[in-house]
Order: sequence, then C-alpha cells, then structure tokens
Amino acid sequence: KLKENHGLLDAAIVFAPADIVTDTAIKSVKKGGIIVIATIGKNPEFSAFEEKTIRGTLIGSTKDMEQVIKICDENDIEVIYETFPLDEANEALQKLKNSKIDARAVLIP
Repeated sequence: KLKENHGLLDAAIVFAPADIVTDTAIKSVKKGGIIVIATIGKNPEFSAFEEKTIRGTLIGSTKDMEQVIKICDENDIEVIYETFPLDEANEALQKLKNSKIDARAVLIP
C-alpha cells in the first residue's frame, strides 16, 4: 500500500521492532536510497545490486521519540501506526512480538 500511495521512497526510517517492517522499508526505497534501522531485529536481507544504504542506530528514549515526532510534524512526514485502547495493551504486545503489526503500536488511555 505504501508504494501504491507514494511510489518508491528516497529514504525510510524503521522504528518498529518487527522484521516485516524492515523488509517493507527495504523494498519501498528506490535504488540508491537510504534505510535507517532504529530498532533491534534480524539482519536484513537485500540485494547489493540495488545500491541501497542501510544504517543502524539505537534510539528510543522519550526525548529521542519527542524529537522524531517534532521532525515528522514539521516536515509533513507520514507516520504509519496502529492504535489500541489501553485495556488491550497485552494484545498489542503479543501482536508486536509476532510481527502482526505493520508499524508502531500506540496505546490510547
């Protein structure tokens, strides 16, 4: 769906700890693009012939996330996420563990 809406991207940042999200990001970035992986997961597989740059970074503190949200807001960057009521926190966590969420899970009080 991402490619359908936007075509291939120049860059992607992965914050969700789900392998499917990393794989989708790599496939969604055009030749010569950059993928930044800001989570821990398996080593991604990709073709070197696509000349994509994959960088890893470990962030995730509250301050880091506040800065990311601010950057996205200021630059009109579409953030992909799924919301859950607070009382479904255990279900959301289970979905994250099983890579059943395509992006970030957000709990709503």
